[in-house]
Amino acid sequence: MARKIVSTIFCILLFLFFISTAILFIPKFIGATLKLKNKEINLKMFIKEAKPNFSEASSLHHFFLDFFGLSRKLLHLDYMFFGGIVKDNNNMLFLVDENNYSIISPKIDQKKLDEMLSNISTINSFLKEKNISFLYVEQPPRYNKNWTKFNIPLTDYSHENTDIFLKSIENIGIKTVDMRKYQVNDDYFYKTDHHYRTESTFLSNIKIIEACNELFGIELDPTKEKRQLENYTIKTYKKRFMGSYGIKTSIFYTSKDDFTLITPNFDTLFSFYRNNNEKIDIEEHGSFSETLVNTNLFNSSYVNVYNSYLYGSLIENIIENKKSENNLKCLLIADSFGRPLAPFLSLNFMETRFLDPQEGRFNNNMLEYISQYNPNIVIMMFNGNIVYVPSNIK
Repeated sequence: MARKIVSTIFCILLFLFFISTAILFIPKFIGATLKLKNKEINLKMFIKEAKPNFSEASSLHHFFLDFFGLSRKLLHLDYMFFGGIVKDNNNMLFLVDENNYSIISPKIDQKKLDEMLSNISTINSFLKEKNISFLYVEQPPRYNKNWTKFNIPLTDYSHENTDIFLKSIENIGIKTVDMRKYQVNDDYFYKTDHHYRTESTFLSNIKIIEACNELFGIELDPTKEKRQLENYTIKTYKKRFMGSYGIKTSIFYTSKDDFTLITPNFDTLFSFYRNNNEKIDIEEHGSFSETLVNTNLFNSSYVNVYNSYLYGSLIENIIENKKSENNLKCLLIADSFGRPLAPFLSLNFMETRFLDPQEGRFNNNMLEYISQYNPNIVIMMFNGNIVYVPSNIK
């Protein structure tokens, strides 16, 4: 009976939503059509103009998302798919494969794997010729069979894919750090986002520095001061972060994550430059907190505070450590998981640069960039299930 009542109310509200949208949108649509007919705008301009109008007309969107989430909660179906999102028994959100809703991560395509291995092999050979150290860091997939449990049958191949990729690159002599060894539970990640927590980033930094010292015979952070959490201020913002998975759902389907800022207590001095499309659009000078963290986000209503580190960097980021104990240069190649990592890494080098090679971000020739920058070490960090090995290397 309860299901019938909720379903009936939902259908009525859905009908009212479409009626409201039509009333708001149709007059503007007609206006744009007349402009097109009179050749005042072309088709491309029409589409561009229509998009924000439709968004404006859909002002009830969030209300219906919340209502749909509430109906799932009342019917005890809140674990089921919600816009491609599924929830496990510990309220962790996962994005299912867009081509198969019974799979979290599909098996890696052999053609894609061969292409990635070819590209990373080319990069490795290039770095060897330049006498530049190369470290690949593997971050854990979100799914882990030891604690990820669903109320519906779902399959995931992320760890299988990761094993294949890591074994393949180790066979050609690439040094690796497998962070899966240090993940003890699903608190490694945010519940509403695909990224790992700041605390997990700090752990990654420790393991990377240890690996660099052991594998490449260098001495980063000799006193271990920068690797001890007791030397940092830890500030947790309760229920402050809604991640990319969470915003696809509803306040009744999930709740915001806590977000932790970790900043050094010891004396620091940096210069930071964010290069966006061949132009420096952000330049900051000062301490770690003043330079590498946009604390203003926490004084606003903006929910994606993950972007506080490096101001939501996208393409090229240059961090100069004015109090460095060495003259070493580091290049970090990573996706958005590198945003909080680069600041911690930069504590250990004279200069750290972070490039995001995803499509539409840093797409210049990677080998030319490395040749011009001439770093002492290149750190590439991805998830073996999703690897954006730069293809712009020809």
